[in-house]
Amino acid sequence: MRVIVPETKRIINLAKHGIDLADFAAGFSWHRYVAFAAKPSRTGRTRDIYIGRLGGRLVTAVVSPLGSEALAVISIRTASVKERDFHDAEI
Repeated sequence: MRVIVPETKRIINLAKHGIDLADFAAGFSWHRYVAFAAKPSRTGRTRDIYIGRLGGRLVTAVVSPLGSEALAVISIRTASVKERDFHDAEI
């Protein structure tokens, strides 16, 4: 699957959360993660939440599917305690 990283979102996420969205495609634990639907964006675009490992830590990523062949990465941050518990229970 192709991963799209909007440069403005990459810069904002790096400043706010200290995580580079560009690391998502190669570094995310694609073999072991939890995914579920999030509420749509203000413009109505579908969004999903992925909870998995990136660079040795558990993260929560908000992504938006672009058809069936690509994802746009919207945000990545360290997973909360509640999200970590949910991930551990599902995996």
